[in-house]
Amino acid sequence: MSLPKFKIATAPEFFSALLSARPKLKSISGERPDVWVYIHGPSHEKALTASRQGDILLTEAEKFATANALVDGTFRNYPEAGLKKAWEAKVFPDHGWGGKHGDITDDLFRRKFDFARSEGEKILHENLDELASKILTNPKEGRPLVVFNGMNADRSDPVSIDVRFGEGQAAGIRLFDAKGAEVKSQLSHRRDYSDGSIRTAKIHFVADNVPPIGYETFYMRAEKRPDRQEASPFTGEAETRFYKLKFTNGGLSSIFDKQLNVELVNSRKFAAGEVFTMHSEGNGAGEFADIQQPDTAGFDRTGNYKTDWKVIENGDVYTTYEYRRQIRYAVVDERVRVYHQLKRIDFDVALLNWQGVLYREFRMALPLNMTHGRVAYEVPFGAVEVGKGEIADAAGERYTTPCSEVHPRSIQNWISASGSSFGVTMSSSVAAADWIDPTDTSTTYPILQPILLASRRSCHPEGNEYLQTGDHHFRFSITSHKPGWLDGAAFGRGANENLMGVWADQRYADASLPESMSFFRTDSAHVLVSTVKKADDRNEVIARIVDMEGKDRTVSFRSFNAIHQARQTNLIESEEGTLPVRNDRIQIKLGHNAIETFEFK
Repeated sequence: MSLPKFKIATAPEFFSALLSARPKLKSISGERPDVWVYIHGPSHEKALTASRQGDILLTEAEKFATANALVDGTFRNYPEAGLKKAWEAKVFPDHGWGGKHGDITDDLFRRKFDFARSEGEKILHENLDELASKILTNPKEGRPLVVFNGMNADRSDPVSIDVRFGEGQAAGIRLFDAKGAEVKSQLSHRRDYSDGSIRTAKIHFVADNVPPIGYETFYMRAEKRPDRQEASPFTGEAETRFYKLKFTNGGLSSIFDKQLNVELVNSRKFAAGEVFTMHSEGNGAGEFADIQQPDTAGFDRTGNYKTDWKVIENGDVYTTYEYRRQIRYAVVDERVRVYHQLKRIDFDVALLNWQGVLYREFRMALPLNMTHGRVAYEVPFGAVEVGKGEIADAAGERYTTPCSEVHPRSIQNWISASGSSFGVTMSSSVAAADWIDPTDTSTTYPILQPILLASRRSCHPEGNEYLQTGDHHFRFSITSHKPGWLDGAAFGRGANENLMGVWADQRYADASLPESMSFFRTDSAHVLVSTVKKADDRNEVIARIVDMEGKDRTVSFRSFNAIHQARQTNLIESEEGTLPVRNDRIQIKLGHNAIETFEFK
């Protein structure tokens, strides 16, 4: 018997030889749901929150640092070393959560995520401040405020920014856009001087149509007249131009969409926004074969108690309703924020004084008024439709549950459900969510459930417990739309990737940027620009785009300055060919669900 001939080869050589042989290979496609969902989310909530925030901040830092370098015409001040150090910390945590002396490992991993987040935030805001100083603002119109958008879409979203005044300078404020039109605003967290003028406050407003990966300029004027917006008494109901809401014990009993003329909530078992706790005895590390499901031992819920809702903020931008209630092992503080100019409702949930009792789990419920709704959720660089987008059958070996039946799931920014007449998308600050009623699996309507927290233990026999005592804070935003996940995807991502406000108090003598501009954009909002950054080993610009819709298309990519040359590269930035440039636009053939990387001058 003769042995096959072996040759040492690089990966590209291997795949080239493989493809040239035209082998008949079995193909596998679809999502394999993550059965390590608890250890990558609810069992390490604060660490994974830092990780997910770091993902957003670092990619935004890359985009705006690149824009800043291109405005300067040099990469001399590009924060290459800082970004590299932050990304190295971001990807450092790996398989080793828990285990023997796992509290040491877990603490190190969390500190790595915290460092990546803080460095991303620092680099981002340094470059936003620099860019704001290069805008030709008009201080005669007021104090310049620049709002930056890191997403590849025009956005109208909330903005919040802190402000400080000297004594007697301002009793109120007014806000204007660059064309002089007044923008509705309101204040929170206001602290006054003894004469009643504002010492510090937070300004809130909705910035309309901020350009993709770009900015819009506004102007604030201090007013001598007071501008107080007092809270109004709670009546049990609320209404905006988009929704009618009814409040009940533990949450909302009704959210009626006035545009679609449909009730969104099925409140037979849970109220919308209701927080509940269950017994959840898993080892937090993949469960070895299947995700262990919670049970109703020690079940408690905010709806079991009389809820004293009250209005705590009321103004031209939004109204906030709040309650606080002790349930088993923790205090739940929930705020529901209803926007007057946006089709959006925020749920801010805090678990306070959590006692760290082992094997408990907390969830929030959003029960939807649809039968057998089609559920979808975001994954890195794509979306999965439950029952359609998974690997066929089971994953194999010890994993015998069909992939379509595995739940809960790891999600990126959002989870969505659609029926015959409407869809609802919920953005999430947590990394795990379910849609199946854990108290009664025969329920036919979807209940979207972000998993807030789970106290489990390491799979190692001498491993540590994941108790996570103390306070935890979560945020979720919902909107309703026509059926289908695509209509809510940009909202779900944008609710986590906030618009960013910067005071442009310092203006360079040679400032020349206009008051509104997009640095980079494509001609399709359904194409994700995941990053724009300096190339790793040369002074060129690298951009990476992703098809999120599942359609083949030719994409036009634009930069704010003229593009002279463009080359296709692979993920590690090695050149693979030239790309056509027409009218300063790069033309890229983007396949369905494809990730393409290119370089331009």
